[in-house]
Amino acid sequence: MLQKTIPYIILMAMALTPVISDSTSEPNSTKPDVTPIVDIIKENRTPAVDAFLENPLIKLQYGTQYSSQYYSNVARELASRYPEILSYKTIGSSHDGKDIYSLVMTSNVEESMDRDDFNTFRMHYLIEAGIHGRETVNPAVIIKQIEDYAADYYRDSHIADFKLKDILSESVFHFIPLVNPDGHDLAKFGPDSIKSNRYKNALSEIYDEDYSQWKANISGVDLNKNFPDYYLEDGMDEPTDKWQKYPGDLYSNRPDGEYYPGEYPGSEPETQALMEYMKSFDFRSYLSYHSRGDILYYEYLWYPDSYLENSLEAAKKAEEVTGYRLVPDTGVGSGYSTSYHVALSLKPSLTVETLSYYTELPSGNSTYLEAYEETWLLPLHIQKLGKETGYFPYRLYVDGRYVRDFPDETYAKAMANSLDGEIIEGSGIPGHIID
Repeated sequence: MLQKTIPYIILMAMALTPVISDSTSEPNSTKPDVTPIVDIIKENRTPAVDAFLENPLIKLQYGTQYSSQYYSNVARELASRYPEILSYKTIGSSHDGKDIYSLVMTSNVEESMDRDDFNTFRMHYLIEAGIHGRETVNPAVIIKQIEDYAADYYRDSHIADFKLKDILSESVFHFIPLVNPDGHDLAKFGPDSIKSNRYKNALSEIYDEDYSQWKANISGVDLNKNFPDYYLEDGMDEPTDKWQKYPGDLYSNRPDGEYYPGEYPGSEPETQALMEYMKSFDFRSYLSYHSRGDILYYEYLWYPDSYLENSLEAAKKAEEVTGYRLVPDTGVGSGYSTSYHVALSLKPSLTVETLSYYTELPSGNSTYLEAYEETWLLPLHIQKLGKETGYFPYRLYVDGRYVRDFPDETYAKAMANSLDGEIIEGSGIPGHIID
């Protein structure tokens, strides 16, 4: 494992006041009070980073008490504190009407996002968490990453070995901290967290009542079995959907707390929000945070060797950074968000399983720092690898506009056929439009 770039004691001081415990003490309010700091920003147009670091919005010792609404409030507050580099965007809503959102991080963020060539202007990376309800530690990990990366942009010494000002001048991080807010709140706080009487009643019809172990959304669909599952069959000129053709042993044929894939792929609003977001950008890689096992899933056997080679390289880097064990694909199981992204792009898509296999879920306060300290720098290392890898030669254009590139020509042409696009072979940074 790489030596951590900030000493453990500094990280403790930054994230935990007082020392971590499993106390159920709750933060004073669900929306951070930062009025004096906001006034400083208005006057000086420079974030008060030192004050922010002394009183971080995410204090990991309170992790078990944070609701989806608290995370949303914090995300909005971070975008307000760091408007030069962070933009909060609502990308969908859950069954219960809770926001699903992204935080886009890059320098001159609003100006950059308004560019016609935003998809090629800088390289894009996707980091996501919270697909499964009971895996509650990871949304806090992601938002804490954002908070620390933003601080380093203005205080370079905050993260040794990485200069966020340089990184964000050439890269765009897209963070989606909590895909399944309803399931997250249900696992933490029980059915009283549901606002809609319709879904409270629907939940009461589901046999599984162990809400602390709930993985699904509140309609009883396991979102990580609900994504379309495309691959390119030999001799075909367009991808084929094998959704639930090889479901494996972990399967339910009715709504449940886990393993029910839904009536059809992409049936759920949470799934749809993440699918549309993936299709909107040329992500060079995708990290999906789950729990548990201290392992990394990286290999998907249904895709070309060119994908497997790039994925293994990213997986080895992630193994070096986190110390987690690599686990290859068995070829069974279906509907994963990572395999959907692989099918879409042939780019490295890693499932990062934080916490040891025997950790009880939802996990206690002491596990939040553990998961954070092991994985908080992973997106920066993956970005560095993406920069070294560069662009692939087979570029897909639809209606004359660049969509994404591929390392495999046959696969690229099949994707072009399915989207009524064309493949232009090239090197270097792709042009965002063609004649």
